[in-house]
Amino acid sequence: DFTLSPPKSVSVVWSQANKGMKENIEKIHASVARNYLDYIGERALTSEGKGRGTPVKAMLRGAMFEHGSSRESDPQLHTHCVLMGVVERENGKTGALEAADMLRWQGAAASLYHADLAFNLRKAGFGIEKNKNLFEISGVPQEVRDAFSERRKQILELAEKKMRERGLDPSAATRAILQVAALESRSKKDELSRAELEVIWKERAELLGFTEKEVSE
Repeated sequence: DFTLSPPKSVSVVWSQANKGMKENIEKIHASVARNYLDYIGERALTSEGKGRGTPVKAMLRGAMFEHGSSRESDPQLHTHCVLMGVVERENGKTGALEAADMLRWQGAAASLYHADLAFNLRKAGFGIEKNKNLFEISGVPQEVRDAFSERRKQILELAEKKMRERGLDPSAATRAILQVAALESRSKKDELSRAELEVIWKERAELLGFTEKEVSE
């Protein structure tokens, strides 16, 4: 399961946008997610022959599922790309996915995902600004992004605690520590519908002064 999630400003804008703009952002994200799978799929292998066999190209099969909220019910547009462990060879026969080589390209594929997403959002009319090694949509205040990032706050707080326990700099949590913190801090998913969440998001955004009006501007 490759989970592709855009920067928080994208989800904030999406949550407050009118119907047409919301659907366009969803369409862009789905297309970019598919491009990610196409790229990483070119590196997928299986084996053919006896023993460990000879590595041969594999054709991936899977499905994409769009979700719109985090476990803390914040707006968080993301796509789950679920791949099967059984793949097809070019000769039509099937085999087990050899994922190790494909996963070596995961970081490069993620960088291309963000670059592709930023490029297509800019084509759609949004201002784009660099934020460290990623990007944000221009004009979405930091305090608004923070207010809709409760899940991220949970993960960072637990990761910092783990770093302190190890006598390490809490601000320098590794990717592995962040992944452990994400798993350990996962709460049970809520049962609110997308429609119910959208009402809550708009009420919260109005209090923050960042509504559909600001998104359109």
